[in-house]
Amino acid sequence: MRLRFRLPALLLLALALRAQGPIATKAGLIYFAEGAVLLNGETLAPGQGQLLFVEEGGTIRTAVGRAELLIGASNYLRLGENTLVHMLSSDLSNVELKLEAGVVMIEVAKASEDTPIILQCASSKVRVDRRGLYRVDHASAVRLKVFDGRAQVQTAEGAGHVKDGWMMDVAPGTSPSEPQKFSRKNKDGFELWSADRSAHLAKLRRARRDDPTTLGGELQPMYSPQTSPRGKRFPDGRSN
Repeated sequence: MRLRFRLPALLLLALALRAQGPIATKAGLIYFAEGAVLLNGETLAPGQGQLLFVEEGGTIRTAVGRAELLIGASNYLRLGENTLVHMLSSDLSNVELKLEAGVVMIEVAKASEDTPIILQCASSKVRVDRRGLYRVDHASAVRLKVFDGRAQVQTAEGAGHVKDGWMMDVAPGTSPSEPQKFSRKNKDGFELWSADRSAHLAKLRRARRDDPTTLGGELQPMYSPQTSPRGKRFPDGRSN
């Protein structure tokens, strides 16, 4: 009698696991990409349902394109155009990346002092251990903008904290500058795109009553060779 009841239970469990979809146990899943995006120097092929990761030591680069990485449970790293990122550590308890060039947005829903997200930029490190939204630009200098939350910038010459509504510039070989306020009203195309992605994911969570993009949930990455029509979604017409 026990066997009769156990077999259906095992069958139901197998079906449930199959329906749940693949499980990601590390950071770096390329969850969304559009336009020209390269993984380790090779162009992503368009399609849906693929599971591609930026492995430790690997790189993801955008040209005329954008990409979104899943780097934790409902935590995302979004790349603007002409951006290069190295994956240094994909361990969920110690996520660390390096921004070589370009611009990224970091959306954090779950983080703590024990499991921070570290972003290296030149000789600086941006440490995020709180829920929030952050932007980091890497050009002649490193600029951190905190839209929500709080982050720390560390250099060999010192460290500084930046809270929401403030930004900080760090030139190579110098201490972090004093934080300055910035306006959140004037959003460029990259920030609008990031907000659009965030709203889309929130809509999915409400519709499913769970989060299909959290690590351990159902994963449905999407890659497209086309970029979003800027005339409709990015009226400023700028790339980033």
